[in-house]
Amino acid sequence: MEPKTSHARLSHMAEENRHQGSDTEPAGLTTVASRSGAISVTCTAAGLPVGMTISSRAMRRSPAALAREIMALCTLASTTAGAQARHRLRGRGVDEEALDLLGLPSRKELVNAEAAADASSAGRNR
Repeated sequence: MEPKTSHARLSHMAEENRHQGSDTEPAGLTTVASRSGAISVTCTAAGLPVGMTISSRAMRRSPAALAREIMALCTLASTTAGAQARHRLRGRGVDEEALDLLGLPSRKELVNAEAAADASSAGRNR
């Protein structure tokens, strides 16, 4: 079966994808926040934090609980960026097999990352 998209076109689209930003964020960065809004992180697509805000209420948590929640949010930001890239590429005709080969997260992986971030927030006092 012939792939819908050539490797050269796929590489070009992936490069374009890296340079697309929203009106509020620079290209390649994703911002997510805890459900309470007490913590927000801005991360690269790889999940490396480049900025964060932490409310004074969140700063009263134990260091371990705060670190767990920040790490879960970094993972969520990375997964969100990958899922958005997957959605954009799918919209351009890239088939699921190619998207899987690129390692872009699925909707299910995004839901799991959201659940993990929620769980770390719920266990904040541990």
